[in-house]
Amino acid sequence: MMTNGSGCGCDLASERPMVRKYVVESVLYWATAYHIDGFRFDLMALEDVDTMNAIRAALDSLPGGESILLYGEPWMGGGTNLEGGARPADKRALDALHERIGFFCDDTRDCIKGNVFDAANAGYVNGAPQHGYDVLHSISAWRSGAHGFLPKRAGQVVQYVSAHDNYTLWDKLAAVGRRGDYDCPDADLLAQNRMTAGIYAILAAGSFLLSGDDRFNDLLLYDFVCYRVLLFQHSLFRDANGSLHQITHHGVHITSHITDFRKLGRFHLDERTPG
Repeated sequence: MMTNGSGCGCDLASERPMVRKYVVESVLYWATAYHIDGFRFDLMALEDVDTMNAIRAALDSLPGGESILLYGEPWMGGGTNLEGGARPADKRALDALHERIGFFCDDTRDCIKGNVFDAANAGYVNGAPQHGYDVLHSISAWRSGAHGFLPKRAGQVVQYVSAHDNYTLWDKLAAVGRRGDYDCPDADLLAQNRMTAGIYAILAAGSFLLSGDDRFNDLLLYDFVCYRVLLFQHSLFRDANGSLHQITHHGVHITSHITDFRKLGRFHLDERTPG
């Protein structure tokens, strides 16, 4: 049976032995030949749990392989047809998924800023205080099981509020606030932005900032030295020494409103605290 759970074409039957072998060996080749140190699986739920675990085990067998990141989106774009009782690698399968396979947590994203598929739907920071309890659960990386999934450890959860898909944080705040000018540094939206920053700073687990192509798409980027927040779109790259550089585009605004967040202390940890 042919299925298209990605919206991009026929699904890969990862549960079949030779397909699984092909996927695992491909990842190993990229890791050894090109020294790739992290793998992100788009629509990871289209792959089965055993295949994802086999990838983790294969990477761990390499010298230093345990440091290679492996994470993905624990959902699919539609339906698929895994055979032989194979389980999709989604949040419902965390009991079987290796603890060092991370997953994007859309629960965190939605409780903070609102559901991304409804422009008017608000989260805790922009008009829906009833999500406050969910925010508390997100701070501990959902290890309470409050939303029906139970991470094996905090590091398995990739916490985020904005990525390359759907509404970015600023766009979502502007949409919920019915702002017509997305380029205006509105005082109310900046306050919501700062509240998001405060929540984001204390979330347990891995806090996601960079999207897959090393761009910040309208996401907040904190300059930990000057305590500035850059709004709207800009691109980043690191040089050979690991120093961070930015290439700004039209529409970038720099504000000092984030300065007071120094009092939280968390922003002093940038380079000294992994993750």
